[in-house]
Amino acid sequence: MRYIKTSLKEPELMNQFAHRFFYLHPNRVAYLSAGAPGTATPLLPHPWPQGTSDTSSVFNQEINVDALKDIPTHLIVGLEDTWRPVANDGSTPKMNRIDTMRMLRDDWTSKGLRVEYEEIEGVGHEETGVMDRVQEFVMNQLR
Repeated sequence: MRYIKTSLKEPELMNQFAHRFFYLHPNRVAYLSAGAPGTATPLLPHPWPQGTSDTSSVFNQEINVDALKDIPTHLIVGLEDTWRPVANDGSTPKMNRIDTMRMLRDDWTSKGLRVEYEEIEGVGHEETGVMDRVQEFVMNQLR
């Protein structure tokens, strides 16, 4: 079985790491469930990490979008998760975590990736509010 095992404590950091690891090492990922990172990297022609146009120079490898299409993905966010990250220059971007997840969903879907997407009513940025849905996705992948 292929899986990602991390020791990162902060869920947001794990989700940022997980979807970027998925891009670079699809052969090591059986499935991906990610929820509400403050920032996300879409498969768009922008420099890393706003996009993936320069992964060959940054990571010495191209992203194989065809390989990503074989991997079931699950994106999940609480509808009360409206926090906006603060940029290094102190500015606040227009997109909150919900917008970020919708953007990632739309980007991946447009490229033919297998995306199961969920927005959970009454849940903010907390694992407990989405964990049952994440566990259900994972159990379905293990069957």
